Amino acid sequence: IYKFLFVAAEDHKQRLAVVNIVDIEKRAATRHDLSYPDEATIVGTALSPNEKFLFVASEEKGKVRFQGGALEHPLSGVLDVVDVEHGSTIRRELSEAPTQLVRLGSPRGVWIMGHQEMRAIAETGELSNRSIALNKPRKSEKDAASSEGEFLRGYPGEAITVGQDHAAILINGTYGTTSHRVALLDLKELRVDGIVSTRSALEKVGAVARGVIQVATFGSILGAVLAMNLNPENVALAARPDGQFFYTLDTDAQQVTVIDVQTAAAVKRITLDGSVFAIGVSLDGKHLLCYGKKIRKIDLESHMMEK
Repeated sequence: IYKFLFVAAEDHKQRLAVVNIVDIEKRAATRHDLSYPDEATIVGTALSPNEKFLFVASEEKGKVRFQGGALEHPLSGVLDVVDVEHGSTIRRELSEAPTQLVRLGSPRGVWIMGHQEMRAIAETGELSNRSIALNKPRKSEKDAASSEGEFLRGYPGEAITVGQDHAAILINGTYGTTSHRVALLDLKELRVDGIVSTRSALEKVGAVARGVIQVATFGSILGAVLAMNLNPENVALAARPDGQFFYTLDTDAQQVTVIDVQTAAAVKRITLDGSVFAIGVSLDGKHLLCYGKKIRKIDLESHMMEK
């Protein structure tokens, strides 16, 4: 049973983020105004597991820049911790701009994610002093995270829980386009376990060939745009309840990739027979439901499409 409803909005004229906390049982609302500097925006809100605090993450805009031909994210942000009962707020400065707040793991704790790293948030709003390094720190930064191991080499996208202590994150390209890769994270050991390509070698060759044809036909700029749009996009994730496998959906290719968590490898690609735009696991945990004009089912034991 839900006790509270949270409504967050931005007032750009007053430079405020307005958070309304609605007590559903009492049918009463309290308003909290959080002041922000110019060009700041809310990127995510989440309720603490104990339901006593509301976390509001925001980034400072106006700091996006090109570095070495790549688009860099804003450099800073804040995390506001709002006490739901008493209405007080504590602001925590962030060294990196957050991109999202996500619930991951079991129990489903709250994590704050940026381009460089992600950290767990305690129930009372304190940030963990240990992080998962998502991308290599810039050479000018003195970061506590190790520079060894796997890295995304891209921008973190959608994230889901896989089993008890793993998570999967879609990896986006520099300009928000898909990179056709997904990262497997160990939330307990705080590391990236592996990076998995969701396209086969043949599909990669085909994508390059289509790009060459488009560039030759329409010119460099228009051809590059068309070639990018022809690439299948990874737009959805789902995980089997036991955490042994998780799945990605390519909407343009109409294909589901099956990824083994233990080996961090793609073990099967299932071609769909229609226009599917989303996937999800059935309530009984036995099927992957593929949503389109009609619902198609994939058996999660055999990984075969049911007729």
